[in-house]
Amino acid sequence: MEHTEAARETPIAPVRSPPNRSLWIALAVATLGCLWPLWAVDMLPIVDLPQHLATVRILRDLHTPGWGMDAYYQLDLARTQYLGWYALAVLLSHVMAIETAAKVLLSAYVFALPLAVFVYLRAHRRDPTWAIFAVPLALNDSLWMGFCNYVTAIPVLFLWLAATQAALDAPSRRRWVLLAFLPIAVYFLHAQALLHGVLLVFLTVLVHPNGLRTRIGLRTLAHVVPALLLFAGWALGSTILASQSGWAATRAGHNEPSSALLYWPWPVRFSRLPDSLTDLYHDHMDQQIFAGLLLLAVGGVLYGVLDERGRSLPAPAIQRRFAAPEWAALLTLVLYFAAPTRYKWIYAINARVVPILAVLLVAMCARVWVPRRGMLLIPGVVLAVALGLLHADRFALFNLEAKPARALLQTLPQGQRGVGILFNPTSVVTSNAPFLHFAQYGVVDRGGMADFSFANYPQSPVVFTPPGPPNLPVRFEKHPERFTMRDHGWWYDWYLVRDYGPEVRMPLFLDGPDQVDGGERRGLWQLFRRKTPRTQ
Repeated sequence: MEHTEAARETPIAPVRSPPNRSLWIALAVATLGCLWPLWAVDMLPIVDLPQHLATVRILRDLHTPGWGMDAYYQLDLARTQYLGWYALAVLLSHVMAIETAAKVLLSAYVFALPLAVFVYLRAHRRDPTWAIFAVPLALNDSLWMGFCNYVTAIPVLFLWLAATQAALDAPSRRRWVLLAFLPIAVYFLHAQALLHGVLLVFLTVLVHPNGLRTRIGLRTLAHVVPALLLFAGWALGSTILASQSGWAATRAGHNEPSSALLYWPWPVRFSRLPDSLTDLYHDHMDQQIFAGLLLLAVGGVLYGVLDERGRSLPAPAIQRRFAAPEWAALLTLVLYFAAPTRYKWIYAINARVVPILAVLLVAMCARVWVPRRGMLLIPGVVLAVALGLLHADRFALFNLEAKPARALLQTLPQGQRGVGILFNPTSVVTSNAPFLHFAQYGVVDRGGMADFSFANYPQSPVVFTPPGPPNLPVRFEKHPERFTMRDHGWWYDWYLVRDYGPEVRMPLFLDGPDQVDGGERRGLWQLFRRKTPRTQ
C-alpha cells in the first residue's frame, strides 16, 4: 500500500513543445490587432465603464479641493470584495488620465488572456499553438457589458488552474506559495470568478493521478482555504445574504425590490448562448467572425486527427490526466444552464461563464497537436485583426454619437449634482445600451455627484453620505418616464437627457417649469440646468 501511494505521488514531467518564434509573433500581431480599437477612439461603447471611471475619480479625488465630492460620497471598502481593479486604476491614475488608466488595465487583460491560456495548455501537455484563439475571445460580451473586474479575473483564473496542475505534477514550495496567492488575487477581482475557480480546481485535483487520495492532492486543494475564508467573511457582512425585508430596506433594494433568483426560460438559455459570447452589433458582424473561428477550430482538429503526427499521446495515465479541461468545460456548461440570470443587483450571472467556457473548448481542441502551426496561426491572426478593425471602425461611429454628451457635461461648473434621464440609452451602432450610465462622465470631468450611480449598490466601494439623494423610481435607469421634479428632480442642479427627437421637455419638467432653463441641445442630447443651483 505504501508502495502504491508513493507511486501515485511520483512527480510527472510535463511534455514541452519546442520553442517556436512564429507562435510568439502571431500572438503579438493578433493581440495588437485586438488592442487597436481600445485606443483608436476616446470613448468606448462599454456599458458600465462610466460608472467604473466615476468610482476611480471618487477614490482618487474624494477630498481634493475643488471637486466637491466629499459632500456626497464616503468610502466603505468593507462592503465589496472586488477592490483589485479599482486599486490598480487609482494607482495608475496618479501618472496618467483616469480613462487612460482604464484602457491600460483593459489592454493588460487582452494581452494577458492568450498568455494565460498558453500557460494553461502547456500545464496540461496540450498544443500551445491553440492559444491564438484566446486573442479574439478576449473581446467578448462580458467586456462590452463593462464587467471590467470580472474579465480581468479570467486570465488570473487560468493561471491559477495551470499552477494547480503544475503543483500536482511536480510539487514544490514555490508552487505552494503561488497557489496561495492566485485565488486571493481572483477574490479581490471578482467573487463569482473565485467560486467558479474553486469548482474547477477541485475538478482538476479529482481527475489527477495525484488526486484526493494522496497527500499531494489534499495539500494542493488546501490552498483555496484562505480565499474562501475571505469570501465567507465578506458574504456574511454583505447584503447579498440579506432577507427580503432586510434587502428592501436598503437603497439598492428600493431600486431592485426583488431578492428572488431569476432564470431565463430554457429556450432563451439555448438561444442566448452564442449571444453571451459576443453580439455587439445589430448586423452581427462580430458573430460572423467568431463563426469563422469556430470553422477554423473544427478544421484544425480534423487536420490534426487525420495526420498521424497530430494525434494526442495515447498512454492511459496521460489520457486520464488530460481529462481535466474536458470536465471543466462540461461543468462550466452546466453552470450556464443551472445558474440564475439575476439575483438582487447582480445580473447576467450565468452569461458571464461563457467566455471561460469558450477558452475551455479551445483547450479541448488543443488535445490534438497540429503538425503545421501555420495552418492555425495565419488564419487565426487574420480573423483576430479583422475583428479588431471591425471594432475600430464601429467605435469611431459610436464616438460621433457620444462626444456631444461629453461636450455638454464639460460645460458644467465643478462640484454640482446631476442626474441622467435616458429615454433612449441605445446606439445606432451597437446592440447594447452604451449610454445608460453616461451621466457619470459628469463626475469624471467635473466632480460633484451624478445619478443613476453604482454608489446605490453593494458592489461599489463608495456610498452616498447620509441622507443622500432622493430615492429614484424603481428601475429608474430603465424607466426614466417615472421621474418627476416634485418627487426626485428638486435635489439636482443639472439633468442630462437623451431622447428620440427634437422636443424633449415633454412632461418631464411640467411640475417644475420655472425651476429649469430651456436646455442646450446637441444631437439627441440635451442638458438642462436648474436656474438657481441648490446649495450643498
